[in-house]
Amino acid sequence: MTQSDADRMRRDVSPKLSIWQILSYGSLMLPLSMGWVTLMMIVPTYYALDLGLGLGLVGVLFAIGRGFDIITDPTVGILTDRTRTRFGRRKPWVILGLPLFCCAVYLLLKQTDSVTPLYLLLVSCLYFFSFTICEIPQAAMGLEMSEDPHERTVLASSKTLFLILGGLIGAAAPLIWTESTSQALSNVVTLIFIVSIIVMPIYLWLMPSDIASNRLPQPKLRAALKALRGHHEIQKIIGTFFILITAKSFGGALSLLYITYVLEMPKLVGLFWIGSGLGMLVGIPLWIILSRHIGKIRTWRIATLLGICGYVALLFLGVGDKVPMFIVSLILGVSGVADSVLSVSLLADQIGRGRRQGQPEFAGLVTAIKNASSKLSITFPMLIAFPILGFIGLTEGTASIGTSLRPVETHDRVILVGFYAGIPLLLKIAAYFAIGTLAAGKSNSHESLQPKS
Repeated sequence: MTQSDADRMRRDVSPKLSIWQILSYGSLMLPLSMGWVTLMMIVPTYYALDLGLGLGLVGVLFAIGRGFDIITDPTVGILTDRTRTRFGRRKPWVILGLPLFCCAVYLLLKQTDSVTPLYLLLVSCLYFFSFTICEIPQAAMGLEMSEDPHERTVLASSKTLFLILGGLIGAAAPLIWTESTSQALSNVVTLIFIVSIIVMPIYLWLMPSDIASNRLPQPKLRAALKALRGHHEIQKIIGTFFILITAKSFGGALSLLYITYVLEMPKLVGLFWIGSGLGMLVGIPLWIILSRHIGKIRTWRIATLLGICGYVALLFLGVGDKVPMFIVSLILGVSGVADSVLSVSLLADQIGRGRRQGQPEFAGLVTAIKNASSKLSITFPMLIAFPILGFIGLTEGTASIGTSLRPVETHDRVILVGFYAGIPLLLKIAAYFAIGTLAAGKSNSHESLQPKS
């Protein structure tokens, strides 16, 4: 392909998206993220300790709920690929999913009385299912909206930006209400309802409806799976993302325990979470600019190396290390945001290349598999770390934010640090080498527009 052919191809692709479309695309993540960060960092420990279910049992129940996603995610993904309506493939699912998500959040976070394991299991399954219905079509739309490699990175960054903002709002709740965890959770519920009412109509108004897709043949599940099995680059991108998100899951699920028992500063939990969020805000423009100049793969490796340095530092922090912990939180935030932005952008490159080669449309299925790997990652700290930490006695006292717990023995602290920082460190190192194997790293930002000869 000559340079003039490549230039003509870039002129013939879909027109540039407006800044309002890019922002409205990401805005849907605001209420979803508020609920997600609360679930990740507060809800398991709250149900386990404050409501008395125990760390081991809560870990198993949430793991079962996560396992439910292994079935629902691919199902919803392929159904969105096959949906044909006057509003397009993706929007009807969002219209259904967001109200259902709000109901699930209410049932999960407003519970202040004693609960049964069955209640937690059913509500968590509803929560995960409603999240799937809403987030998968939104993410699949992002893989298809642009043919420009750099704009794909910007779209992924918009989604991540609102994910961060939602996380910051969720993390700020403990700082606003510190007298009880239940009050902080109640605040999150109210905010999620308000934000959803604002975001939904704007999103539906500005997002393209991909009506032209109704003229395309509906993809068969078998054909889509066959094409995906032969697409090794997509498999490697998702596999690398899974390694990194598993590392992040250990840190997220155990951060409350680490800050309380190791640093002995439970009142500063929200501060450190906000530090991580601020680091992510700094990382978004940094990685956008860097990826445009040196490529997406090299940028992803640099970000991962930065995360490795952060987890090494966490191994050596101790009681009262407030400033070092805040700095490390910033570093991990800067590093971690690259996982979300660059993995999605690289997948969009591969989806676009496959579409030009006449492969089946399976953006929904790819998104579902990626999301299922993300959601599945939370099962590892739940199934491995929580039962062991419960066995060694980190279940006494209360997990209410702002309340100190009993001192722990040195060997117990070592075990907690190992789960919180040691395992993520090893996973980050493995991911660093895995990223280097991606063939997409050998192409510049324009080559993804060119079909293979």
